[in-house]
Amino acid sequence: MRLLLSIWVLLLGVLRVQAIIDVSLQMQLGNPSGALADTNNHDHYLIQRSVEAIDYSDHLGEPNWASWDLTASDVGDSGRNASFYTDTNLPSDFYDVTPDDYNGVGNIGFARGHLCPSEDRTDTTNDNKLVFYMSNIMPQDAINNSGVWGTFEGYCRTLAQTNEVLIICGPGGFNGTRLNTNGPVFIPTYVWKIAVIVPLGAGTATSRITTATRVIALEIPNSDAATNLWPAYVTSARQIETDTGLTFFTALPADVATALRYKIDGQLASTLVGWDVSTLNNGGPSPFAPTTNDLDLTIGGLTRGSGIGAGSANAAWGGVNFTNTTAAAAITANRSITFTVTAKTNCQVSFTAVSLLNYRRSSTGPTNGVLQYQIGSGSFSNIVNLTYAGTSGVIGPIDLSGLVELQDVGAGTNVTFRLVNYAGATAAGSWYIGNGSSTATDFELQGEVTPSGVPMLTIQPANTNIILSWPTVFGGYVLQQNDDLSTANWNNSGFTTSTNNGTINVTLPTTQGAHFFRLYHP
Repeated sequence: MRLLLSIWVLLLGVLRVQAIIDVSLQMQLGNPSGALADTNNHDHYLIQRSVEAIDYSDHLGEPNWASWDLTASDVGDSGRNASFYTDTNLPSDFYDVTPDDYNGVGNIGFARGHLCPSEDRTDTTNDNKLVFYMSNIMPQDAINNSGVWGTFEGYCRTLAQTNEVLIICGPGGFNGTRLNTNGPVFIPTYVWKIAVIVPLGAGTATSRITTATRVIALEIPNSDAATNLWPAYVTSARQIETDTGLTFFTALPADVATALRYKIDGQLASTLVGWDVSTLNNGGPSPFAPTTNDLDLTIGGLTRGSGIGAGSANAAWGGVNFTNTTAAAAITANRSITFTVTAKTNCQVSFTAVSLLNYRRSSTGPTNGVLQYQIGSGSFSNIVNLTYAGTSGVIGPIDLSGLVELQDVGAGTNVTFRLVNYAGATAAGSWYIGNGSSTATDFELQGEVTPSGVPMLTIQPANTNIILSWPTVFGGYVLQQNDDLSTANWNNSGFTTSTNNGTINVTLPTTQGAHFFRLYHP
C-alpha cells in the first residue's frame, strides 16, 4: 500500500520454525537500531548467533543491545562456564575486548555484566559458553548486577516456565567515562531491559502477541544506588526509546507495537503529568511547571488566578483568599487554579484518572471545591465536587475514562483543567497541594498518548549534510533506502539515528549520492 508524502507502509507476516534455541528466534521483536552485518559499521554491527542477537558497538566496546528468546527448555543443568572469552569473530579492524580489559574493575565496584545471562543458556555446555564472549558483556555496577538485575533475570526464568519470554536489554546514558581511565570500554550510567511475556501456543511467538500482552520495561541506575526491588524501576518501552534513540517492536503490527510501547507494568495507564511540590517555598511560583510529564504532551503549569495570594507555606503549592461562598462567585473573582494539557503533532491524548491529589489546608481554609475541564475554547464542564475534611487528606483516583470529550483529544487542542476552591472562613485561610517534604508526586493525572495519522519524512539541509527527520511518536517506523525505486531493492538504511526535540533524525553527507528514502513499518 502506497501513501503519498514519501511514506509507504507494508504489513508483512513472517513464519518461523519452532526450535529450542535457534538463530531465527533471537530477534523476533525486530531490530531496534537497524543494525547490519556490515564490517564497516563500527557503531551498529549485527551479530546473530543461535543463543542471541547483538548490536555491537566497536566505539563503546560493548553491545548497544542484545535480544533473545527464553523458554523453559533453555534452562538446564549444564552449569556456568568458568571463563570469559575474547570474541575473535568480530571484524578484523574492530578492537577485540579481552577479559583483561576488565581487570581491576572490582576495585571501583563494577563487574562483567552479561546481557544474555548465563542461566538463560544452560541447556548445553556450548550454548552457555557462547554467552561468555566479551561481545555479550557490559560494565555493570556490582550491586546492580548481583541484586536487582539478577533478581529480575530469575523472575524472567520463572515466567518462562509457563510462557515464551522475548527479551531485549542494553546499556545507556554514556557520559564519556571509561573502564580503567583510557581503556576501550565505556561505562553506561543506566542499564535497561524489556521482557514481552507471550502465552504458550501454536505458531510463532509474534503470532501470539496482542495489544493485551504483558510488557515489563526497566531502566535502572548503573550505580550502588540500585538497591530497590525491580518494580521500583518499571517504566515504558516508549521512555527507553526516548532515552536511547532505539525503536522497539518493529517486527509487530503497528497497532500492537504502539500498545506495547506505552505499557507500564502494573499500571492500567501511564502518568501524563505530575507535580512534586517538596522543593517549593512561599506557596510556589505561578505558573509552576510539572516535575514529570509525557514527552509527547505540552503542559501549561499550575497557575493561580489573580484573586489568589501565594501565602507563605513551604513544600507546598497553592495559596490563600478562598472566601467566596460559591464556586461561581470564586470564578468571577478569579480565584481558581488551572493547568493545560495539549498533545503534540501526530499525537492524541486520552485521560484515565486524576490518580492522586494530596492537599493540606488551614482550619479557616476552603471546605469545598469543584474540578472542571474545558476542551479548546468551549465551556467548562464539572468533573466532580470535592469536600476537604480536616487539615490534610488525599483525593483520588477520580475516574475520567467515562468522559467522552476527554478521550482521543487531537494534537493542538488544549484541555484546560480548573480547580475552584471556596467557602473559606477568612482571607488568611489557606489551601495547598502537598503532603509535607516527601519527594513523591503530590498531584498526578494518568492516561495514554497514542499516535494519530501517518508520519511525514522531512528533509533539511545542514551545512554539508542533509538531515532526514520524523516524529518520535512514530518510533515503530524504520528508514529504508533504494537506488532505483525497484520494489525488490528497498533495504533498511542502517544509518545511526538520534533523538532531539521530539524528532528522530538521520544525518547524511551530501557525498552519499542519489538515493530514494521512505519510512516503513514492518
